[in-house]
Amino acid sequence: MDQRIGKYEVLRRIGEGSSSVVWLCRDSFANRKVAVKVAKPEALRDPRHSHIYAKLFSVEAHLAGKLHHPHVAEIYDAADEGDLKYTVIEYVPDGTLERFCRPDRLLPIDKVVEVMFKCSRALDYAHRLGITHRDIKPANILIVEENGEVRDVKITDFGTAMNIAEDTTIVAGIGSPAYMSPEQIAEGTLTHQTDIYSLGVVMYQLLTGHLPFEAPNNAAMVYQVLHTEAPPARTRRPELPEALERIVQRAMNKNLKVRYATWEEFATDLAEASRTSPTRPRPHAKWPIPSATTCSSGCAFSKASTTCCAGRWCGSPTGCAPRLRMCCSPTAKRVRISSSWPKVRYVSRAKAGCSTSSKPANAWARWVFSANSATAARSPARRPCAAPM
Repeated sequence: MDQRIGKYEVLRRIGEGSSSVVWLCRDSFANRKVAVKVAKPEALRDPRHSHIYAKLFSVEAHLAGKLHHPHVAEIYDAADEGDLKYTVIEYVPDGTLERFCRPDRLLPIDKVVEVMFKCSRALDYAHRLGITHRDIKPANILIVEENGEVRDVKITDFGTAMNIAEDTTIVAGIGSPAYMSPEQIAEGTLTHQTDIYSLGVVMYQLLTGHLPFEAPNNAAMVYQVLHTEAPPARTRRPELPEALERIVQRAMNKNLKVRYATWEEFATDLAEASRTSPTRPRPHAKWPIPSATTCSSGCAFSKASTTCCAGRWCGSPTGCAPRLRMCCSPTAKRVRISSSWPKVRYVSRAKAGCSTSSKPANAWARWVFSANSATAARSPARRPCAAPM
């Protein structure tokens, strides 16, 4: 391999699949590291499968520059230069969720709920663009770690995605049988509900350390997915809250009329389960007891909110999950409002309600509020944070 792939300087090889090799490269123009996925020439010449590999490359290349979401690995660029075909993807260095799918390496329950919520928002975003992923599995969910803890996730590998608005030729039979929905295995009509099923399987695996269906070969796996019911998650991990078991069962229901019809329903149930879960972390004991205007976690909340959040969830009268996070810097003149939606906007400190005289002990004072109370949360009536985060 040459020391450059197009304009990208090759640093090292980081992975390989049946149809491509992934290289860690440096984009000197943007001054960042990127993952460059290069299609194998021999795969593109394969007499039996070349049309599949060419389609997978074409789909991912077509999405370059179109997916902008905090929980989706961005596709920056793509090129087709004869035998050299590649896509350039956001580099996320901390691996995937695969290593947390074993009984001895499970994530905390509240962290699994948080991860699933973020994935559901990312896939809802893709669905609103007319895109169904079709290959959701732990290996395609990248993680961002901080101090050894999973802090964020990003969905990747949209090569198998189906664009409802544009696809005229859909390649059947792609995906991982253990995570495929019954309708995908049967090569039926697919909608976003196939991704809901697959994410339900991932959630089951992250909660229990087992796949819902375990079989010695693909044929047996396919039979189980089509004709048998998975053991309830609590039979494999009895301490799981019943609410989470119900969410998993509904997401994985073979009956499309019973399965979640929308990502919003799925996300709302996850948020409600987190709000009521006995495993949810409590604020540190040294912080003051919450009052009507401050949260003990060091964040303030709007009049419409009913619970404190510790930087994770913020309740509201309707039980909605938060979609906005506001940070006030003692020195900044403007405040960044980040969101689980793709748009990021800025408002003045006054509109954000940040006290210009407040100087919290930490560099940033965090304000978390629910989406349906954004107007109240931006009002000047908001008060300084009660304590450092």
